[in-house]
Amino acid sequence: MKKALITTVAVAALSGCASTSSYEPTAYKTNHSRAYNIAEAGGLVTGIQDASVPRDKLERITDTKTFGAAYVLSGYISPQLGMTDWQGGLVNLANWAIGPKQHGARNSLIAWMPANEAVSPADAQGKLLSHVKVSIESALTDLGADFTLLYDQDGELTYQFYKSEWDCPTWVDGKSKFRDMCVIDVKIVEPRAGTAPDFVSGAQGAAYAFTSGHESQYNYVKVSNGAASHAPQQAIYADISKQLPAWAYIYLAPKTVKLENGDKVAFPYLLEQGKPELFVYPQA
Repeated sequence: MKKALITTVAVAALSGCASTSSYEPTAYKTNHSRAYNIAEAGGLVTGIQDASVPRDKLERITDTKTFGAAYVLSGYISPQLGMTDWQGGLVNLANWAIGPKQHGARNSLIAWMPANEAVSPADAQGKLLSHVKVSIESALTDLGADFTLLYDQDGELTYQFYKSEWDCPTWVDGKSKFRDMCVIDVKIVEPRAGTAPDFVSGAQGAAYAFTSGHESQYNYVKVSNGAASHAPQQAIYADISKQLPAWAYIYLAPKTVKLENGDKVAFPYLLEQGKPELFVYPQA
């Protein structure tokens, strides 16, 4: 695995500025899940936990064909999957006590853009923002929702989206309130130049690292329902992720993502091109 920083000269050439801070990839921790390793490499280091699962149950838990049913559970234990007969060291993820300022408590985006796709951190920021914009608009179109881009400035986007079946209303001047609207907010900050971890997808060698460890200057995509709406946030996030590049991941914190029936996903997970990566690993 590549652990060293690229040289100062290479960083300067990549970023266009020798003073730009650089990114050093972490080594893969074999006693943790792939989701945990990707999250940690992306700067999400506080409030993130893994669950140790019996090896013979792990494949059934992580099977994407049955994962949809697992969203409505209070944890990873599913009667439908025959998993009620074990607890082991499994964390009850429905009762995660994550402090509000911890990384694990907030939805984030992390990414490693190959260095040959941009000429500077600012250029990389703009190009990732463009990827996110296209992904959001494609996802909402796929799901049959109309949308309006309200704000696009300084690395931030705000969309309102509308669909009568979700009770997401159309804005009416002088009558509508922002809290009643269905909204997607995006923030992308300038990345650091460095080397991508060799366990992430679609990026090897020199890359721009979009990490999300800063208290306020971090990357995110946030889907918010209106006060009376029931938009399927889980499906929206999955469709957005499906259309992002392979080197971009969405982290979703426990109890922040709603299903169409209003239930919240009780556990954290990563999305990689629409597919969930869970914070579980096989027991020794």
